[in-house]
Amino acid sequence: MLKPTKLEKTKLIFWVSLFVSIACFIGGYAVSPEQVAIHFGADGSVNNTSSSFTLLLIWLAVTLFAVLPLYLIAISIKKFPEDSVNLPNKAFWFAEENKAEAFRRLEACLINFASATTLFLAAVSILVSLANQDSVPQLNMTFLSSVVGVFLGYLIVWTFQLFKMFKVPV
Repeated sequence: MLKPTKLEKTKLIFWVSLFVSIACFIGGYAVSPEQVAIHFGADGSVNNTSSSFTLLLIWLAVTLFAVLPLYLIAISIKKFPEDSVNLPNKAFWFAEENKAEAFRRLEACLINFASATTLFLAAVSILVSLANQDSVPQLNMTFLSSVVGVFLGYLIVWTFQLFKMFKVPV
C-alpha cells in the first residue's frame, strides 16, 4: 500500500474538520431550546433571536458558501488562468519546470486555510450553543476573544508561511 502524500493528508484534515464542524452544528441544534439567540452585541448580550432550526441552517449555509468554495478553489487552482493567480516570485514559480510544484504548494496552503476557517466556525458555534443553554443567553466574550485571537494568530502565521513557501530557492 502506498503511503499517503502530504497533500492527501491535508485534504483528509479538511474533510475531518468539516465533519467535526457539522457535528458541532448538529449537536448544538440537538441541545438547543426552540428559540435561540443568533446574534449578540459587543457586550455579549442577545440582540436577535430565531428558531434553533434557523440557526442550524445559518451555520450550514455559512459553511456551504464560505468554506466549500475555498476548498473548491484550492483543488481547481491549476485550471485558473495564470494571470488570475497571484503569488510571491510568480515568474520563478510559473516557469514550466516549477509550475506543478507551485500549484501543489498553493493547493495545500489554501486547503489548510479552509480547514482553519472550518474549525473557527465550529468553535464559534460551540460558544453560541453554550450561550443558548443559559436561561438568559449571554455570549462569553472572553472565550470568543480567545477564539478570534487564535484564528487571527493562525492567519498571521499562515501569511508568513505562504511567503516563505514561495521564496526563490538558493
